[in-house]
Amino acid sequence: MISFIIVTYNSEKYIRECLNHILDAADIPYEIIVVDNDSKDSTRQIVKNEFKSVRLIESDKNLGYAYGVNTGVRNANKDIIFLLNPDARILPSNLLDSITYISSNHVGVLGPKVTNPHDAGRQFSARRFPTLRTGIFNKSSIFTSLIPNNKFSREYLNPIVSDDKLQQIDWVSGCAMIFRKDVFNLIGGFDEDFFVFYEDIDFCNRLNKTGYKVVYNPAVVVSHEIGISKTVPTIRINYERHRGMWVYYLKHFQRNGLLDAIVVCGIILRFIVTSIKVLLKQVVR
Repeated sequence: MISFIIVTYNSEKYIRECLNHILDAADIPYEIIVVDNDSKDSTRQIVKNEFKSVRLIESDKNLGYAYGVNTGVRNANKDIIFLLNPDARILPSNLLDSITYISSNHVGVLGPKVTNPHDAGRQFSARRFPTLRTGIFNKSSIFTSLIPNNKFSREYLNPIVSDDKLQQIDWVSGCAMIFRKDVFNLIGGFDEDFFVFYEDIDFCNRLNKTGYKVVYNPAVVVSHEIGISKTVPTIRINYERHRGMWVYYLKHFQRNGLLDAIVVCGIILRFIVTSIKVLLKQVVR
């Protein structure tokens, strides 16, 4: 009935708890597929030795998150896919009702309610599509930090009208995403031009253009250890984040020469500033 797909890369700290939560929470027929992107730690050994029922697909090269997801979906035997990050834990939920809903409505993606592991507060996992204004009023911008409840940041980051109400939204985070396999294949899956970051926004944007809905569904709850890529930052991760911004802009924005120049300069400047922060964090560590 449902295929859980988890893409791992050096996830030994999280994968055991992630898999155990699925085994405890899933109350319908399911399979679990772990796609490992050439982990150098003991992730593969944990899955092989401790979770015999889990199907492990091993890659000898890290070709990116989007590639890992596409590989998992190609090998899935079920009609509904539950994509889950290794640092996420599915909590006891009514999966059957959610599967019935996504199967019988013109819905392509359901986004669970994603909470913090320590205070259970809802994360900004369901948002509006980014605009040029998002470059100024994103989650990590100084404007959002100084005035967290300003109109522009709120419109992008937190458009949910109620934490506990089913509602249509623009896009939901790939950290926890339920979608129909046939719809995923219809629009060509995740775009592997995105190595990591922005592939979930791009996927939902393309889905929206086909007429399928993206829906926030609080009946399914996932706890997510947000920001691991930030707590253990690298220049490579930071580069891929900013390259993803540019790829997304090229695909989904109306362009002209002047605007292109402004956007690329803004992305490069942001990359330089954030890379300095990454290097400083590495020195402190």
